[in-house]
Amino acid sequence: MFGAGILNALDGRNPMSLEAGIGGLLQTASYLSGLSGGSWFVGSLAQANFPTIPELVFGPSNVDVEGFGGWMTDKDILELSSDVNVTQAYVSGLVEEVMGKHAAGFPVTTADVLGRTFSRHFVNGTNALNFLNNKLTHGAGITFSSIVNISSFANHMQPFPILMTDTSSTCANDSVMLNASDAFVPLSNPIFELNVFEMGSFDPMLAAFIPMKYLGSSNNTICVSNFDQMSFIEATSSNLFNIYDLLMQAPPYSIEVIFDLLAQLLPEPSVPIAQTLIPNPFSGSAYFANSNKTYLSLVDGSEDGEMMPIQPLLVKSREVDTIFAIDGSGQTDDNFADGSSLIATQDRVSLFPSHYSFPPVPSSPSTLASSNLTKHPTFFGCNSNTSAPLVIYFANGGPPLGQPAITNISVHSTSIPIHRLRRCSPKYLILQRREYPSRRRWLC
Repeated sequence: MFGAGILNALDGRNPMSLEAGIGGLLQTASYLSGLSGGSWFVGSLAQANFPTIPELVFGPSNVDVEGFGGWMTDKDILELSSDVNVTQAYVSGLVEEVMGKHAAGFPVTTADVLGRTFSRHFVNGTNALNFLNNKLTHGAGITFSSIVNISSFANHMQPFPILMTDTSSTCANDSVMLNASDAFVPLSNPIFELNVFEMGSFDPMLAAFIPMKYLGSSNNTICVSNFDQMSFIEATSSNLFNIYDLLMQAPPYSIEVIFDLLAQLLPEPSVPIAQTLIPNPFSGSAYFANSNKTYLSLVDGSEDGEMMPIQPLLVKSREVDTIFAIDGSGQTDDNFADGSSLIATQDRVSLFPSHYSFPPVPSSPSTLASSNLTKHPTFFGCNSNTSAPLVIYFANGGPPLGQPAITNISVHSTSIPIHRLRRCSPKYLILQRREYPSRRRWLC
């Protein structure tokens, strides 16, 4: 939500932003990347034909059964009611919707079930009136690769969308694991990029891609299509369910229902159902540690400690010169960003300096805090003599001017009241400009 609010403040279609002098910066962007919950924003925006941010979040004034109906954040992702029977029935319906994938010979995991509920919030075909109508497809059949046919993409009227996911691997090098409570995979694990044309990694241990429309294919003789369901791709980038195993914690009831139903209806004892599984198209790659695996095991794109989807934009061959880095993570006790994600990106780039470039940033959250660098838009790389891009850092670092905290919404929230979102909206323009009575603070 924080990223959507900041980009709304940069949108040339927002009259308030135009009046403030910052509207239109979004229209200059070549790429728009997202991971974890940010994939819901980037994915829904791209497939909905790049509507204004308020239309995306709250839905259009004219409801179209085939179009996008808004995020409907007041409806929980899984628990539609405090009545456990309602939750059980809803999740059971989601599991039934993915049984065809299992019948086709593919493993089904929590990501598939998540995808079906995400489709009701972040893919065309659902609105508040038909949310529980089981006779509708609710976005089934809309693929990530089909975005190339959408008018705003074909006419270069929207940024190129990129989503990210991390790799879970038994071959991981745990010596480069961040010492943080929210880091679950090493920084050296390959990061996979998913875009409308292809899926793969620029990391030197792989440096290979497969066409997105053939995702699900694992050999050169049979090509799979329609595996790249839009909602499944969003779920691939934001599937955190594996952390309950890693932390040895009991999951919330609704998630436990998914585990139980998958075990009962689609029993696959050897399948790690808490992860996303994709047939491995990179079998036999010489330097890829997972080249002998039947499936790629993928998890939430933030599990290596990088909460911002910067990595694809740091690829040297892309020659990106400026990055707006929006940090909506919540590491502090009151759920604001402390800059850890920025530091994690710097640490990862240091592992692969031949492929990525990044300007110098402070090495600890305490340094960022002491200089108030999470409280204002901050420029990194102004005086850098390297080819690294200029990074303009916007952190959800706390309310300005002593105003009440509204934007510190937990990343683990599965529903947000509409009235809170409407209260948040004006705050993002204030956060973007950070106006003070006597001056604006843009730190470099």
